[in-house]
Amino acid sequence: MSERAIKVSKKDLYIEPISSCNLQCRMCYSKVINGGDAKILSEKDILDFVERFYVFFKKKFNIYWCGTGEIFLHKDFPSIINVLNKKYNAKITHDIMTNGTIDRLNEIEDLGNISFFVSIDGLKKFHEWNRGKGTYDKTIAFCKKAVDSGCRKLEVRCLVTKDNVFSLAEFEKELKLKISPFVKMGINIPYAPADFTGTYSQCFSKNFDDSRVLPKKEMLSLIHKIFGSRYNSDIEITKPIILSLCLLPFGVFSCCDGIVKLGCIVTNLKSLANNLANSEEKCKICPLYLKC
Repeated sequence: MSERAIKVSKKDLYIEPISSCNLQCRMCYSKVINGGDAKILSEKDILDFVERFYVFFKKKFNIYWCGTGEIFLHKDFPSIINVLNKKYNAKITHDIMTNGTIDRLNEIEDLGNISFFVSIDGLKKFHEWNRGKGTYDKTIAFCKKAVDSGCRKLEVRCLVTKDNVFSLAEFEKELKLKISPFVKMGINIPYAPADFTGTYSQCFSKNFDDSRVLPKKEMLSLIHKIFGSRYNSDIEITKPIILSLCLLPFGVFSCCDGIVKLGCIVTNLKSLANNLANSEEKCKICPLYLKC
């Protein structure tokens, strides 16, 4: 196995406060938990953890927010953003991953330090094959509203399949026309069920549709053949893996996939930081090492 550099970040905090989703995407590998069994971190617990993180590292920091499915299903999420922005002001920025189908933007007082990463999987017919009928126009409208309301940045993230790969340029043109000339489009190559063989994370589901997924090497080759180096920054698998403290409903981990556990929400930050710094070898034995 070839080595891949691993770096530990002390300025990035990943928080996944809810296990629920409002969609049933065909290519989703997350083990979503809805209804009465949903796992939810309280506003108080989240704010307390962020405070401990800031006091320990004492530097400007960024929080990457993501639900196991959809972050805006957390009833207190806009309130949490507002409280953090008032408390930390210029010391904090936010990256928010969303499917863009739940518009609660009016509940957030200031979008100026927020970057949105919104899932849209190609032109309407391709996107709605994966995410469901009626989602495309709703998500496009969310993106336009976020940009018009002054968000820091908006990037569309597209899962590339053997169907939509040939229309990526057309899709990017449509995004700039319908949302903003300044919107960025990035791409991700979806996993296939075989990628999770032996994975011991409780967060994965292997029951997803890979009928339109090409093996990663084959897709990389096809993308380079069609687009040259246009998407190198998105699909370069030799760039370092970044580990950071990741607060999930199940505990604190070294990455967003919840594989290497560092402790729980009440574990002191010194122990969590030490465990993170020593997690490199555990990261390397993960079945997703070199694939993420």
